[in-house]
Formats: sequence, structure tokens, C-alpha cells
Amino acid sequence: MVEVTKKTANWRLLGGGGLVLGGLLWAIGAILAMAGGGAASGWLSAIGLLVVGVAHLFVAFGETGSNGAVGASGWGKVVLVAAALGWVLLGVVGIIGQVSGSAPSWLSTVGIVLALVGGILSAIAIFGRGVAKGIAKWAMFVPVILAAVFYLLGLAGMSAGYEWLGIVVAVTFLLTGLAYLFNKMDVGK
Repeated sequence: MVEVTKKTANWRLLGGGGLVLGGLLWAIGAILAMAGGGAASGWLSAIGLLVVGVAHLFVAFGETGSNGAVGASGWGKVVLVAAALGWVLLGVVGIIGQVSGSAPSWLSTVGIVLALVGGILSAIAIFGRGVAKGIAKWAMFVPVILAAVFYLLGLAGMSAGYEWLGIVVAVTFLLTGLAYLFNKMDVGK
């Protein structure tokens, strides 16, 4: 097992950077969608969701497996992978929607459940493990709670008028990524 040190805590750079990029792409896509931006908005949002999902994998594993934000915690890695799969599925749903016009609703539902349940448990695991310091320790709670509100409104058929909340969720992932990027370098043992 690789020990988490200053040199191996790359979950900050890879995971945090991925969350920044994914959140930025998703936010731009959502803003364009509200402005009537056409196909480009859907593609940007879908790619942003895919990048957010992949970033969760880097938050879980870092580069070598044991140097993620949850250290060597197997449970933490499992719930981060579940969240990653959920966000990737939502990105795939977006891509299917761009290509064929609509995706199966069950695929969206599975993605939402994985992203939200995995995300909430991931936030708890990151907080409890103590690898992340300061605000980075708490940061994942914000986008996951806001995403839960956003997607539950959508599942209940009440999302009309709340499209702006998707932008807020995307921006909070971007801010979470920044918190990870600027997390203390000396994560210790």
C-alpha cells in the first residue's frame, strides 16, 4: 500500500481539477440552455457531467489507489465509485438525448439514485476520514444536497422554473474542486 504523503496526495489536483472542469462545462451548458443555446448547451452539460463522474474516481483513488480523499478506506472508495457511476450515467443520458432525442427514463433514475446516495455517503466518508482538511473536508456536502433538491424536483415533475438550480449545482461542484485543489498539501499519515 502506498502511504498518503505530500507527494502522493494527487486526489487534490486530479479530482479537484476534474470537478472544476466538469462543473465549469456543466454550468456553461446550463446557462446556454436557459438562454436557448441549442445543441451546444446539451453537449457541454453532458460532457461536464461525465467529467464530474470521472473526477469522483480520482477523489476516491488518487493516482495509485490508496491516496484518495478517503485514504485506504474501502467503504469510502465504494461509495465514491457509486457516485461516479451515477454522474457518468447522467452524462450518458445527456449524450443519448443529444443523439437520439431521449434516453430511457429508468437510466436517468438509476443515475440520479447512484449520484445522490453515493454522493451523500461519499461526503460522509470524506468528512470522517480526515484526509481533506478545512473547508475541503465539508465541501462535497453542498453540491450533493443541492443536487438532491434539483433532481427530486425533476422526478416530482416540479422542475419548471428551477432550471437555475442546475447552474448552482454545477457551480458548487466547481467550488468543491477549488476547495480540493487548495487543500493543505501536508495531509499526513
